[in-house]
This record gives sequence, structure tokens and C-alpha cells, in this order.
Amino acid sequence: MVQYQRKGLYRGYPEGARNQWKLRTHHHLNITGIMNLLAERKIDYNKSSGKQRLLALVSRYECGLRSYERNNKRELRQICHARNLALETSPTANKANLIALLEAADDAVQFPGFLELPLELRLQVYTHHFDSFEQGSIIVAPPIAAVCRLVREEARPLFYGMHRFDLEANFSDPRVQRTIGGVFTYASIESEVDLGGEHTPGRVKTVTGRRMQLDLTAAEIGNANLRISRVLEDMSTRSKSKALRRGDISTLSDALLA
Repeated sequence: MVQYQRKGLYRGYPEGARNQWKLRTHHHLNITGIMNLLAERKIDYNKSSGKQRLLALVSRYECGLRSYERNNKRELRQICHARNLALETSPTANKANLIALLEAADDAVQFPGFLELPLELRLQVYTHHFDSFEQGSIIVAPPIAAVCRLVREEARPLFYGMHRFDLEANFSDPRVQRTIGGVFTYASIESEVDLGGEHTPGRVKTVTGRRMQLDLTAAEIGNANLRISRVLEDMSTRSKSKALRRGDISTLSDALLA
């Protein structure tokens, strides 16, 4: 079963984080936009198809499934025979019916023997799966980690070792303020904190003052960098099983606001 993202959920929040593993819907595109998307991805399609059919082809591509639109009836029948799919007895069965039969067979494919594969192959599957994820957001562990305890123990360390986590911090300090044009303006600071991975240490990527006629001084920015670096250094000394704890985000926020 294919699941699609809900609209309007930022992936940095809990619901948005769970939403991020699902496919994009692309329903906001018109037919021309969907055709352009199909052309960019080199997906074969019938130009007379309606919007729902075009969206279905995009969805199949994002699921790793092929398009049969370029194949003629003879080729489609050969594919059906090779896959032992029952064909209609009528030799005049149209192309659309043959494609529908093949696509239904694709959707019904299952692989119940995953846990019977050697560990090395399972780790390669996890790696290929995680490679497709967007980097940077603080997000929940992928659904594959909830399949069973064995898969969870195998997949989670690999995920947290491969995935790079960023903390985006943006705050205004009410202790540093000035009235400009009758409006209170606060000194602001923005930063991206890279929490690091298995082979890469955590670091503060950027900490800059916002240019709004009232900026934080270089010394204040440097102090924020130093405080965050100390927090990350403390986190890096933990064992792998305790690398992230509840309250770490609050600790980093406190370091920024100190």
C-alpha cells in the first residue's frame, strides 16, 4: 500500500517527521506540470492520459516500478507470459488491459523471505533505503525500524550513523533591544548545529547575527559558538546506545540563550 504525505506538515515537527517518509502527492500540478515531471524523469506516458493516470505513473516511478507505456501489445503479452500471468483468451485484448494486468501484478508482489537473507545483504538493503532520505531534519526513526525487534536492532544504528541531523535555531534575545521607528527590535541570532554522525563530529555550521540595524557583536556570536561546541563535545563522549537523550534539544537551546 502506498502512503502519501499530508499537506501543510513541516517535517521538523512530530507529525511532519512521520509524514516525510511518504510519497509526495503532486496533486497541486496541472496536467502540463505532471507531463513535464514525467519527461524530466524519463518516464514513458500516453499524451492522451488524464491527470489521475499521469499521477499514477509518477507514483509507480517513485516506488521503483517501471512504466509499460512504451511497449506494444506483442511485447506486453510476452512479459505477461514470462511472469506466468493469466491472459484473456481473446487475441484482441487491448493494450490498456495488458498494462493494467501487469501493474496489478507489480502491486501484489511480496517478499516474505527478507529475514532469511544473510545479514550482509539486509544491511545493504537498509543502506540503499536510507540513502534516499533527505538530510538535515530532526526526524523519527524510519518505519522499517518498527517491523520487529531484530530489524530494529539492525537498522537503527545504521540509520543514525548515516543520517546527518541539523538543529536550526533562530531566536531574539529580549535582553538586547532597541526602539527603531517606534518599534521594538531585538538582536537575533541564527545557527545550524550539525549533531554529527558515526564518523563525523558534531559542529556548529553557521552562527550569524541578523542584519537588522541591531546586530549581535562578534564576541557574542563567538561565545554562542563556544557554548554549543562544549555541549556537543559532551554528547560525543557518550556511548553509541546513549548518543541522543531526551532533553538534548533543550540543552542546546539553553547554550544559545545563555
